[in-house]
Amino acid sequence: MKKALLILLLCIFSFKIIFAQTENVQKFNPSPKQGEMLYWNGSPYTGEAINFDGVKFDKTKLRFDGHYINGQPNGRIRKWYPNYHLEFNENYTNGQLDGKQTEWYDNGKISSEKFYMNGFPVGTWTTFDVNGVVQSKKIACTYCNGKGYIIEYVKCSHCNGDGVANCENCNGKGKLFCRYCIEGKMQCSNCNGKGTYNCDQCYGNKTIRCSKCNRNGTLNYCPKCNGTGKITTHVAHGFLTLTSICSNCRGTGRGTFTCDQCLGKGVLTCPKCSGVGYLTCYVCDGTGKVTCTYCNGNYSSNCEKCNGTGKTNLVCQYCNGKGNTGEEIRKVCSVCNGSQLLPVK
Repeated sequence: MKKALLILLLCIFSFKIIFAQTENVQKFNPSPKQGEMLYWNGSPYTGEAINFDGVKFDKTKLRFDGHYINGQPNGRIRKWYPNYHLEFNENYTNGQLDGKQTEWYDNGKISSEKFYMNGFPVGTWTTFDVNGVVQSKKIACTYCNGKGYIIEYVKCSHCNGDGVANCENCNGKGKLFCRYCIEGKMQCSNCNGKGTYNCDQCYGNKTIRCSKCNRNGTLNYCPKCNGTGKITTHVAHGFLTLTSICSNCRGTGRGTFTCDQCLGKGVLTCPKCSGVGYLTCYVCDGTGKVTCTYCNGNYSSNCEKCNGTGKTNLVCQYCNGKGNTGEEIRKVCSVCNGSQLLPVK
């Protein structure tokens, strides 16, 4: 009688361990996917999730076993191959991998050994071949703490990221700038900033009036004999003088002749500007700019209100002294290139 009672108690105790309460233990077929949310009747599942081959529970035929809270894996999660060799054994905290994760091949040999903390890699990761021989070892990137990215924050544009309010007098620049010039230079008033001005001899026309023919291009006297009709030639080193009739006017000295100075054009190339019509400004040396007379070319001076610092003693009201807007920017880790792991050398 005592033996029968003991057997009955053991059966009841085993039943409670395996199935506990109906709402806390549920069979899922197919097995839940690794790391995914788990639902039952449309709601996030809380309790033990199991799967086994056959109709009746047999711990030797387990295919899946894990604990979930509000649909998230929480605690140990295990899965078996069809040959009932363990496929993986891992631990979760609030849906994040946390602790050691071990994976096996279907022949029972270990495949990998990994470690996590709050979902990110830590420590040394080791992979094995199908015979259990180590293939590779990697460590979590220490620069990004295994996250694969670096978090930066958008800098506050009102305080340039230092959290201190800018001086209103100089707008945070620390200097006051001359409003009459650009970098200490102002427009030359002599040439209106052009660097050149019209030639004051030809007035920009590039030519001047021929004074010999008075712009007519012709003369009423012979230019060869200067209207005398005769040509005088000195010979014998000037001791003898010979006079002959001018062949150009045949001795008349008068008539209509082409001006020999302007060659009949009536105008001459301006000698002052060499025929270009303008001269380089002598005030600005052709640059079009001169030293500012208001700031003597200094262009800027230290702000007296902030002593050139550009800052006040007040906290920036736009970022409350944080120096950033609070908006995160995730940048790929430059050390591990986002892989979260680094090879062990």
